[in-house]
Amino acid sequence: MLTSRPPRVTVAKREVRMRSRCDMCAADRTGRGRRNTLLTFAAYRSSRHPFRRFPMKSAATMLAILVLAVAAGFLAGRNQHRGTSGDHTVTVAGAGSATAVPDEADFTFGVSNQAKSADEATRTTSEAISRIIAAVKNAGVAEADIQTAQISVYPTTGPNGSNVTGYAASNTVSVKVHTIAKAGSVLDAATGAGANQVNGPTLISSKQNVAYTTALAAAYADAKARATAIADASGEKLGSLRTASEQSSSSPITMSAAKSDTSSTPVEAGTLQIDAQVTVTFDLG
Repeated sequence: MLTSRPPRVTVAKREVRMRSRCDMCAADRTGRGRRNTLLTFAAYRSSRHPFRRFPMKSAATMLAILVLAVAAGFLAGRNQHRGTSGDHTVTVAGAGSATAVPDEADFTFGVSNQAKSADEATRTTSEAISRIIAAVKNAGVAEADIQTAQISVYPTTGPNGSNVTGYAASNTVSVKVHTIAKAGSVLDAATGAGANQVNGPTLISSKQNVAYTTALAAAYADAKARATAIADASGEKLGSLRTASEQSSSSPITMSAAKSDTSSTPVEAGTLQIDAQVTVTFDLG
């Protein structure tokens, strides 16, 4: 016959469990128990809120550093924007000029002939240009200053444009004369030898680069003076040069200068005016 456990045993276990809990509560009422409880709670809060472990002075220092970093970044961005956008600058144009006396002359001498055949036209033209080259050499032109410029041979046609009636040939050479006074005699020598095509003279100066440098410096000085006037009028101070660009040109001016020999074709040297323009940008402030 089965019987259940006596109630006394169950009650005893419950009493033991309850007594253990009461002992723990009694221990918590003591000073040592309260101290251990507070320490455990403080460690729990620190583990959930790590920032609270830092003292207030450290937090204030970190906040000040953060504010300074943000302010420095703002100022740097402002200065960068100011430098790249082109603000607070002045852009002006200046002009300058200088003169140079031509001392060299360039010519192109040529000859053209027509014949029934291309070979004949080429032969007669070659003979004529050879005479021209020999003539300008006798006039004082060095062989290094004579250069073939163009040779051409082409058929000629009748009035209807379809029938070939013959051939034409031409040959031209370029000649540089280093002394203006000899330019007229060289021209006469070429035409006297049979040149029937003449282009020139193109008068140039061997010191043209020096004159351009002078004109360029004058143009920059003019531009800087204009920029300074604008800065003064606006109450600013002219700063450093930021950008600059240049343009140049030259034109002949008829003036009294060296002439060729009076017994030959006159060639007036005149004067070359070398012009320079600049566009510059300066900082202000």
